[in-house]
This record gives sequence, structure tokens and C-alpha cells, in this order.
Amino acid sequence: MNLFVISMVLLVLSAATYQLAAKFVSHSLSPWHILTIVYIIGVVLSVIVGLIDSSKQTLWETFRASNWAVFVLGFAVVGIEAGYLLAFRSGWQLNVTGVFSNTAAAILLFPIGVLILKERMTTLNIVGLVVAIVGLYLIVRR
Repeated sequence: MNLFVISMVLLVLSAATYQLAAKFVSHSLSPWHILTIVYIIGVVLSVIVGLIDSSKQTLWETFRASNWAVFVLGFAVVGIEAGYLLAFRSGWQLNVTGVFSNTAAAILLFPIGVLILKERMTTLNIVGLVVAIVGLYLIVRR
């Protein structure tokens, strides 16, 4: 299996596992302390995998070579994880939360990709965008 397939399988399985676990986190616990525990686990796992990575680049070398995007990514990850925890606490259902948030993000990113990153847009992409917008409406409609 190539990286194209492996990366998407990892992403899909991890996202599904993440949302399922987030749904069952006790509402009596502080979401910020939960995230602290999650990040401690993430740091330990990342360090271990980084040590066995074949790139031979140290953590310090990577830190020094990082641009603004790496640091913005850190803020975005906290927002995503806190957003899911708070969404589930406020009553969002497991079966629509991920679909809604990921579809809404894709709709938001569509014009950014086309206008700023100069990614190509096809008629089929536009049809997909319209279907996504209609889908969001149908998901939140009560």
C-alpha cells in the first residue's frame, strides 16, 4: 500500500476514533485539563516515533527550520480539539458533528484554494460545493 492510501486510512480511522472518544469524555472534567492530558500523551508518542523516524533530523533542527505555519497549526489543533469537546457537551450528535465541521471547513477553504493558492476549479467541483452546502442545511434542519 502506498502513502496516498495509508495516509487517508490513518486519517479516517484516527478521526473516527477521536470523535468517538471525545463524545464519551466526562462532562464533569475540565476540557482544558483533558487537552493537557491528551497533549502529554501526544508529546510522548511523537517523541518516540520521532526517534525511530528515518529522516535523521533532530527535534531542535526541525524547530529551528519551522515557519509560521507550524505555530499556527498548534493553535488550530487546540481549537479543533476544544471545539469537538465543547460541541459534544452542548448537545451535538456524534453522527453529524464531524460531517458538519469538516464539510463547513471544506466550504470555507474552497475559495481560499481557488483564489489564493490558484488551485483549479472544475464544474464538478462547483456541483460538489453546492451539494455540500445543501447537505449542511439538511444536517442541521430540525
